[in-house]
Amino acid sequence: MSKLVKKRCGYCGKSKPLKMFSMSKMHSFHRQPVCKACQSKKYRVYYKKWKSKRKRRENMKQLCCSCGEEKTFKEFYTDKSRKSGFDKRCKVCSRRMKRRNAAVRRTISTNRWSKPLPLFSPKQDFSTITTNRLELIERA
Repeated sequence: MSKLVKKRCGYCGKSKPLKMFSMSKMHSFHRQPVCKACQSKKYRVYYKKWKSKRKRRENMKQLCCSCGEEKTFKEFYTDKSRKSGFDKRCKVCSRRMKRRNAAVRRTISTNRWSKPLPLFSPKQDFSTITTNRLELIERA
């Protein structure tokens, strides 16, 4: 009763036996729409494009909005929501800003009855803050 069923490959258009297609519960006959040979060709082409794109990006540079230095993409965290695919601050500046903001949050939670401190960016001038509050931030 076992009947050899063939399926047409969506990539090359040839009819091939079902064994030539990978398993998939989502598609007809529970098989992928593209045969295994064509699928491996597609992955090879994709990998070559991806690899060359990655090499180009390693040489490209971006300007950090905090320190103003031009740095390579390796020195930035990835951010898929941005067009470039990388964060606007370099790793050093973003770490520095996270530490400062965490210190500010700690001082706010320990000094609940005093005025809350604003969150800082690395470019901000600290001369407006009282020395007492700066000491609290440095201790943290």
